[in-house]
Amino acid sequence: MKVLILVEDGYEDLEFYYPYLRLLEEGFEVDVAAPKAGIKKGKNGTSFDVKKEISGLNAKDYIGVFVPGGHAPDRLRRYEEAAGIVRQIYEGGGVVGSICHGPHLLISAKIVKGVKMTSFFSIKDDLINAGAKWVDEPAVVDKRIVTGRVPSDLPKLMPLFIKELKKLSGKSTQESLPDFELKDENGKTVRKDDILGKYTVLYFFPRANTPGCTQEAKDFTELSSSFKKLDVKVFGISPDSPKALKNFKQKHSLKVRFLSDPDKKLAKALGALKENGGIKRSTFIVDENGRIVKAWKGVKVKGHAKAVLEEVKKLMTS
Repeated sequence: MKVLILVEDGYEDLEFYYPYLRLLEEGFEVDVAAPKAGIKKGKNGTSFDVKKEISGLNAKDYIGVFVPGGHAPDRLRRYEEAAGIVRQIYEGGGVVGSICHGPHLLISAKIVKGVKMTSFFSIKDDLINAGAKWVDEPAVVDKRIVTGRVPSDLPKLMPLFIKELKKLSGKSTQESLPDFELKDENGKTVRKDDILGKYTVLYFFPRANTPGCTQEAKDFTELSSSFKKLDVKVFGISPDSPKALKNFKQKHSLKVRFLSDPDKKLAKALGALKENGGIKRSTFIVDENGRIVKAWKGVKVKGHAKAVLEEVKKLMTS
């Protein structure tokens, strides 16, 4: 799962690079974004080539966001999209981490009221006035918001931030499956209400009859009897037409029920689209109440179907 770091010119060098490298070391995919792409310079001489602009991000792609300190937070808070992406990730169930002057942006995101927090001492009054419960401690976690004071606190801050992220790893920050209405390979309409009451697997794939998509469908077919014994429905979803999906199913003797998402509306709602508009191979487990209880994005085909089956078993017995 992905974590977002927000920067601007004047970021505190250690407060950016230390979290960035630690998150990569822990196996998270990390995106760095700013209001405008380009080279951003740190207070102490480092630089980073930012490729992503905040306005092009989808909060549903991230399980957490980190805001380093320095002069950057004051620049970031001038952009509504910067405060907005922090607020959206947090309200979607994600974790927010920040240090030093970084909480200035959290104030603008309007997420600090009633939260126990720390920061550089000079913005103590700003946090208290925004409703936070300020404390002078190296690192604090409360209500999925993790904060620290100064660079030397990073060794205490990052383990707390990573621990909170790992609680969410593999889970979607979107709690409920959105309403949808799609045609299956036989032209029959399937709606969200039709899958409620039982566990369901929804896996998105780019295009029928490509090698990876064919193998993934064959893997789910091989395990179809195991899913059936658990009374779990499995749907493969792609932008292909119902007719193309029917031909795909017949050609390879597949036992998966397919759904056509031609305008990619459901894929977009679930964060299963790449930046270029293509499908990001993704899988979601939905419980009997329509809650997304597990998600994989950027799926590697080999062994994935089996991993999904094992996760379903675990979820149904927990």
